[in-house]
Amino acid sequence: PVYEGYGLSECGSVVALNTPTTSYIGAAGKILPHCQVRIEKQEVVVSGSCHLGYAGDADSWYPNEVYTGDLGHCDADWLFIDGRRKHLLISSFGRNISPEWVESVLMSEPLLNQCVVVGDDKPYLCALLSASSIVQDQQIADWIKTANSQLPDYAQIRQWLRLNDKQLLPYMTANGRLQRARLL
Repeated sequence: PVYEGYGLSECGSVVALNTPTTSYIGAAGKILPHCQVRIEKQEVVVSGSCHLGYAGDADSWYPNEVYTGDLGHCDADWLFIDGRRKHLLISSFGRNISPEWVESVLMSEPLLNQCVVVGDDKPYLCALLSASSIVQDQQIADWIKTANSQLPDYAQIRQWLRLNDKQLLPYMTANGRLQRARLL
C-alpha cells in the first residue's frame, strides 16, 4: 500500500501523514503531534518543528514558523494541500484557481502524459497537454468534456493545445516535473 504524506526540509521533513491505521483519502495526512499547522490566507504555516535557518542568511535564523508557499486547508487534525501560492491563477473575473486542482482531475485518467493549466488574467482556462501518439484528439476532447463535468464553471477547460513529449522536454526538471514559468 502507498500512503500520502506532506513535509518539507525546513520543518524536519514530515508534517502530516496517512498510515495503515489512520488514513483519509484526499488528505495529505493527519498532522503529526510535533507540529502545529495553521492556515493564513490559504497558505499552510507550520510551527513547532522548524529548521535553524539558511546558511549565510541571518534574517532566516531561528524562525518560529515556516510559511510553506503551499495552499491548503485543515479539517480537524487532517491537512489538505490545494496547490502552490506561486502557481495560483486569478481569472479576469477575479476568481482564484489552483491549477494543480484542475490538472489532477485531468490527469486522473491515464490518457494524458503531461498537463499544465493556464489562464491567469483570462476569462477561461486552457490546457497544454501531451498524450501518447496512439491517443486520438477526439479521445482527448471527450475526456476533457468528462473532466469538465466534475469541475465548477470557472475551473473548466475551454481550450486545449496538444504538444508532443519532445516539445515539452526542454521545460521539464530531471524528475519529470514541468517548469511552469519557463513553459509559459
